[in-house]
This record gives sequence, structure tokens and C-alpha cells, in this order.
Amino acid sequence: MRLSKKKKNTVEAKYYTPQSRLTKGQRKYCSCLMHVRGSGQNPYGICRASISKTAKRLRKIEPNQYKEGTLFKANCTLSYQYKDFTLKEVQALAKERKVSLTYMDKTTGKRKYYKKNKLVEFITKLEINKLKNRTQK
Repeated sequence: MRLSKKKKNTVEAKYYTPQSRLTKGQRKYCSCLMHVRGSGQNPYGICRASISKTAKRLRKIEPNQYKEGTLFKANCTLSYQYKDFTLKEVQALAKERKVSLTYMDKTTGKRKYYKKNKLVEFITKLEINKLKNRTQK
């Protein structure tokens, strides 16, 4: 009896919205950014180095997926499907974008952390406003 081998997919589509228009290379870069953010290191340097090595090799096979100029110019933040990320990963993204993680509770007078949905709302509003400002200039 022969067992069928499952095909290993390195970039899972569940992390991105269905209307996301990122290439396979950009998805790898964005998923790397999201997972490295919580480590305390600079995610851009780490992910750029690891994806560049792969891209050089794969550019010969799939030239449209790994174009040199477009690989790192991806709007990852608006393409993420945040329900599949952990609270710590979303908090790390919010911290990087300089979004407040806490608020003052009026009833108790103590600081409380925002829930994941609220942080996602703040992050997406911030990114949409940045896009609007870029197009108006």
C-alpha cells in the first residue's frame, strides 16, 4: 500500500485576505515579517536577506513571481487576514506602527490592553489614511 505524499506549501493562503493581490514571493516576505516581529530583532533585514537568497534562485524558474524591484514593495498590512494571527503578533505589529497597546479604564482607573480586534481596527485605519495621503500628494 502506497501512502500519498502531501505537498508542502510554504506560504499558507490563510494568512491573507481573498482579495489580496500579492505574488508568491511577496507573500513569503510578508509572512516572514509577521512572524519575526515578535522576536525583538529587525524583521526587515532578516526577511529581506532570507527571501533574497530564495528569489535569486527562483527568478530563473518563475521570473514574474520574483521580479527584483517589486518583491519588497508590498503592502502587507492591508493584505493580512488578522484572525489567523496571535494576539502577540498583532501587538508587535501595532507597536511597530506606534499604535497604543493600552487604554485607561474609566471605571477602575487602571490601564488595560486592547483586544485583538480593536488593535486591528487601529492598524487598518492608520494604513488607509497613509494610502489616502500618498494619493492626494
